[in-house]
Amino acid sequence: MPPLIPIEEYKRVAEILVENLRWAIIGLMFLTAAPLLLYAQFGLDKHSILYDLCRDIGIAILVAVLIAIAYETYARLHFEIKLMTSVIGTLIAEWSRDDIWDEVKKQLIEKRVIREKLRINIKLYSDERLPNGQMVLALNIRYELHGLRSAPEQILIVHYLDKHLKAKGAELPCFESIAIGGKSYPVIDHVKDGILSESVQVARKGGKPIDVVIGRKSIIYVPGIHYFTMTEITKGIELHMEEIPDELEAFFSIRPHMADMRLEVNPIDEVKFDDVLLLSGQGIEFLFKRKID
Repeated sequence: MPPLIPIEEYKRVAEILVENLRWAIIGLMFLTAAPLLLYAQFGLDKHSILYDLCRDIGIAILVAVLIAIAYETYARLHFEIKLMTSVIGTLIAEWSRDDIWDEVKKQLIEKRVIREKLRINIKLYSDERLPNGQMVLALNIRYELHGLRSAPEQILIVHYLDKHLKAKGAELPCFESIAIGGKSYPVIDHVKDGILSESVQVARKGGKPIDVVIGRKSIIYVPGIHYFTMTEITKGIELHMEEIPDELEAFFSIRPHMADMRLEVNPIDEVKFDDVLLLSGQGIEFLFKRKID
């Protein structure tokens, strides 16, 4: 009597059959369509009803094959992404909680763009319209916007002003300039209630990035702290202090990577971190204080 085959072997064979059955059906359809088209083209009178019938049936089957291949490819990719997300979600739910996993998906997996080569030029100076203890912090922000999807995406670029401090008789805080993709935009048309927003189309992953340049001014207390928060995933940071009063000094911390580093005016060595990656909500903390003699 031959040895019994374990149930696991039956399952494995069944899985292989199911996995390849659809491709076998698609192949069979193709093998049916091809002879019909060849027979109609070379074996029948082109003015006969049978020619039209064989040709139309062959074309219909061939189109069905192409649609089935396209759908199968899409469905398989979509299924694998869903499966991966589900498996990761199950693991994280075991380690943590579902609501934390939902937030991780929003912050990482569902993101459609990434900012790269973020460069911030900084000026800190006095303004006679401001009360004692307050100064103007001018930031020129430049970065590249890269797509993360396999197809072009329409996304919304958003920047926010720090509206908690305002100056009487002065248009502060404010956006000074907006340039996206080399094109300048009028500030008055794109800022509402302290929020700058502009819809643009980013190229697919690996495509040409969009250059974004934003100039803005805020009011801060000195000594005091200004926090620059990332609204998108950001990789690569470069900081340049262009102007600061002689009696003051500046430090910065890139949370959570590094803390309390001095920021000099026109340093010989650039303050540049190409490999730093910040997630949405993380950011750069600037500390301005008076020098200690």
